[in-house]
Amino acid sequence: MAVIQWLRRSRKTTLKMTLFFLICLLWEIVAYSKVYPEALFPPIEKIIKRLIHDGSVLTSISFSLFQVLIALGISVICVLLMLILSKRFRLCQECFDLLYTLLSPIPSVAILPLVILWFGLSSKAILFLMLHATIWPLWIQLKLCQDRLSCRFYELENAYPIPLIKRLYNIYFLGSVPDLIMGLQNGFNRGWRAIISIEMIFGMVGTHMGIGWFIYEKRMLMDTVSVYSGILGIMLCGILIDHLLFNTLKKHLSIRWDIPK
Repeated sequence: MAVIQWLRRSRKTTLKMTLFFLICLLWEIVAYSKVYPEALFPPIEKIIKRLIHDGSVLTSISFSLFQVLIALGISVICVLLMLILSKRFRLCQECFDLLYTLLSPIPSVAILPLVILWFGLSSKAILFLMLHATIWPLWIQLKLCQDRLSCRFYELENAYPIPLIKRLYNIYFLGSVPDLIMGLQNGFNRGWRAIISIEMIFGMVGTHMGIGWFIYEKRMLMDTVSVYSGILGIMLCGILIDHLLFNTLKKHLSIRWDIPK
């Protein structure tokens, strides 16, 4: 069984790598055929060199990533408080569900003009927009998990006088670890896209930092190679965080807590 699973994973990896190299090969053919100017289709070698040697690309990516991680951390705290309140008070649960229904479909860029009016071009505006992007995926994932755990352990909670702290930790926290990781993954993906869009509109509160502002600035200067290097950096960062970090956490925690895959 283990050998079969390994072969399946190897087959999927091989297929993905083959498609990746085919895309790179097609790009190189177009770049060296001179059908389009080099400004439109620079060779991959130049893009990679610019990404590696231009420190501003990595600095901008790190700055944007730091903003997303801060928003995710605050969102986790807020969602946990929301879950506790919704568990204790029915009115709070109805209120949070209504807010999710109304606000979740709205992208952060859509409310950007209002947020600028409320907070101005400040770090508060960025934090508010990032919280809006990251908090709702976390809320719905953990809310569904809480409802599922409540149904599963309803009789156990009523039959045994388990203290609140132990009940929250042993049942709800440990039981919601996979859903927490999934919610963080969805929140990161949504927040990562939001921060890049926001930065491209007005740059991180006038500091001209962040990968979104980097791409916008290089586009204005017609530095296409730097634009492509910024886009490549975004993709690589997304792959590293999404696939390596979150998938590794899922793998190890699923073994640790004996969660079916």
